[in-house]
Amino acid sequence: MRKEVLDSLLEIADIHTDRLIHALNELTPLMPASDHIISTLSYESSKPFEMFTSRLAKLQDILGAKIFPALLNSAAKISLVTL
Repeated sequence: MRKEVLDSLLEIADIHTDRLIHALNELTPLMPASDHIISTLSYESSKPFEMFTSRLAKLQDILGAKIFPALLNSAAKISLVTL
């Protein structure tokens, strides 16, 4: 994978991470989140939970499907060159 492509993927991962941190900051006052707290939230109040779970899933997807394989592939190529 070219460096430009990996850099682009890392930028996307950074965006997801920033959004995760933002959502977590909004969720902090609700922690620890019990069943009662979650079940009594309004639609608006539940948005940070949705943002957090959505961004976490997207971050996991990009890391697992694209970034980690690219890094492993690059490491394998480096290992072959140094043999």
